[in-house]
Amino acid sequence: MQARIVDDSGDLVPPGAEGELQLRGTCVADGYWDMPAETRSTFLPDGWLATGDMGTMTGDGHITIRGRKKEMYVRGGYNVYPAEIENVLSTHRSVALCAVIGYPDPTFGEKGCAFIVPAPGQVVDIDELRGLCTQQLAAYKVPDQFEVVDSLPMTPAGKIRKSELTWGPPAQ
Repeated sequence: MQARIVDDSGDLVPPGAEGELQLRGTCVADGYWDMPAETRSTFLPDGWLATGDMGTMTGDGHITIRGRKKEMYVRGGYNVYPAEIENVLSTHRSVALCAVIGYPDPTFGEKGCAFIVPAPGQVVDIDELRGLCTQQLAAYKVPDQFEVVDSLPMTPAGKIRKSELTWGPPAQ
């Protein structure tokens, strides 16, 4: 198995730089069944699989996954990976489940909204969650909005359907 990190043009990035993880090896399939367009964009001609995972690689080959390319949003020119924020939020006792998405903003391009499902018997304190994020994340990664919800839309496999989550500032 081979692994590499590349930029949007498919060029290798230097160790420690962020890009998309690609894999190549005998265990990589040839493509998706009856999905030619998706096959072309994911299974590259030279045998590399574009995973859609964003990450970094050290000079000795250790890989750190930052999040999914399609879930990333750009706030003020900075890439924000929701998984990193969700990992911080999920450590709080009041959070049973959470999901972070980007939403359009005229000033920053996009901002973040965290949807929080409270743990049983817990009351969510938004200021506490914001403080937790502020302590553990760069300022541009701290969600601009927090929404407490009863549940999140789920797939039959138990994954959150982020495509069904939306948020936007109230109409003026």
